[in-house]
Order: sequence, then structure tokens, then C-alpha cells
Amino acid sequence: MPIYYIHNKEIKGRKTMTETLELKDIAKLMKKEMKIKYPDIKISAKTKNGFIWVTLFLKEEDYRAFDYYELSDKDKRFVINKLDIGCIEHNLDRIRGYLSEASVLNQKGQEIVDSINIFLEQYNYDNSDVMRDYFDFGFASNIDYEFV
Repeated sequence: MPIYYIHNKEIKGRKTMTETLELKDIAKLMKKEMKIKYPDIKISAKTKNGFIWVTLFLKEEDYRAFDYYELSDKDKRFVINKLDIGCIEHNLDRIRGYLSEASVLNQKGQEIVDSINIFLEQYNYDNSDVMRDYFDFGFASNIDYEFV
């Protein structure tokens, strides 16, 4: 959890307490904590060149969205944009057809991805300034998932 310092009104994450940790150590900590929180999923984490790749192996029947109504608003917009359709009501069959082939997470699966993102960002920092084309960050991450 982030630590709140009242005297200077800054929020500092775990990164300030663990600046000596290597990227591999952060990946190991993430795997350990997620295994405790979600014991039924398999997690793979690889590190290279300042990047963490996380792959979740999820049971299809538990984490995959099979119906349009299971999706978040963000995912609904993604499906509509992907299909390039204007009117939703007349194209639900087409949407369901796309979902039968697509790998889209349901809310339960999205919560896992969000919790991993939150965990990783506690160890990261970003002092970048895009207006000056200046990049200074701890590491980049990518979370992917596969259904088994």
C-alpha cells in the first residue's frame, strides 16, 4: 500500500522503501503475493531490459466473458469498434459471434489484471516529461493472459 506523508503531501509507494530491489526480485514478490491472493491461477513473470512480462494462465470457464452483457463498458466499446458497427441493438448476433472467437476477460479476470497493475506500480516510478521528450521510469510492464 502507498504511504502518505502529511508534511509534504506526497504519496510514496513501496519503491522508496525498496530502491535496491532488482527487477527480478520485484517479479518474484509479485508472483508470491498474487499466488496468495489467487491460488487457483498460474502466473509466469519474465524480466528483460527493464521490462516485466506477466502471463496469466486462467481457467476458461471461470474468467472468460462469453456474453456481451458480461463485459465492462470499456470492453463493450472495444468490441463495437472492432466490429465497426454503429447500432448495437441490431447487431447483437454479430457481437455474440465475435465473442465466441475472442478472448475477452470477464469482471473477475479483469480484477486480477488490475490488482497486478496496482502491485507493480507500487514499485515503479515515472518522472517522464513528454513535453520535453524526457523519459525516466523504473520499468515497463505488460500483462497478458491465456485460457487453459
